Order: sequence, then C-alpha cells, then structure tokens
Amino acid sequence: MSNDGKRPLLLVVKPERQTSPRPQDFVEPVQEALFPSPNKALAVFVAVPEITENEFTVALESSRPTFVLELRACPRFDVGRLNRREAFQRFQNVNAQYVDVSSCAPSSGEIDVILTLRNVLAQLRVPGPLMFLLDSSSGDLADEITRTLVDVSAENWDICRVPSYQPLRPVAATR
Repeated sequence: MSNDGKRPLLLVVKPERQTSPRPQDFVEPVQEALFPSPNKALAVFVAVPEITENEFTVALESSRPTFVLELRACPRFDVGRLNRREAFQRFQNVNAQYVDVSSCAPSSGEIDVILTLRNVLAQLRVPGPLMFLLDSSSGDLADEITRTLVDVSAENWDICRVPSYQPLRPVAATR
C-alpha cells in the first residue's frame, strides 16, 4: 500500500489549551470602556480543582458575584496559597454571599443538588451575577444549572466558564 496521495497516516490531536480569564470577560460590553460594571445576567462556572489561584481571583474580583453558590460535595479552597479563611475574606471583599447548596441537598446526587439549587434560586429571586463552584469542568452539570437559571428567572444569561478552554486544530503527520 502506498501513500501517494499524501493522506495523513497519523493524526496528532493536541489537548485543548486552557486560557486564563480576563477582567473584560465579566463586564457589560457597553460599559467596558468607561466604567466597567458587573454583568447582572452573568453565570460564572468555576471548576475549582482545575484553576490557579490567579484565575480564581480574577474571576471573583472581575465578576463581583452577588452570590457564590457551592455545588461541590467536599468544598475545599486549597488553590495555590489560598485557603478557606482567605477565600471567605475575598468573598467578603467583593460583597458576595456564600451559599453551600450541596450541604442543603438530601444527597450529593446531581438531581438532588439541582432541585435544591432550584429552591435556593427561587428564594433568592436570582440577583446576579452568580458564581457556581463545581468539582469539574464537564459541561453536564453546568448545562443543567443554566436550564434551571432560565426556568427560575426567565432571563437570558451570559455564561462564563473558568477555566475556559480554547480548542486547538489537529496536526496531521504525513510521510
């Protein structure tokens, strides 16, 4: 068998590249240039185990969430030099209220957490921006939360994922 057509024999696919959040990712586009203000219809999904201390800080200080909603079964804040006390101090600095949704759920199952979140959001009347702390960046839970947000608030939400990933193009190797 020859490879006269120079078709790839091997396709190397590089992993997605993580991009760091920027402050302008979290503000209203119209206001960005003069007086940046938090986007009130912003939902920030943070995969805590996958981020750096700097990414956490930029996401928190730039989005300035009204509420930080904890959805992890075992909340930990040991990211870089960050610890629980320091994380709560940072929440206080941006006037964000921390709500441990997962501890209110009857179980750590996704369905129970989502149902509990729905009740919490209904009670809060969903003032944004909101930050959700997750165990991973897999989109299933974030997608379900987004559907819940839309159902509860009837608002169009802007979604930001931290860390965000930028897909890279596959590199084809030929002989």
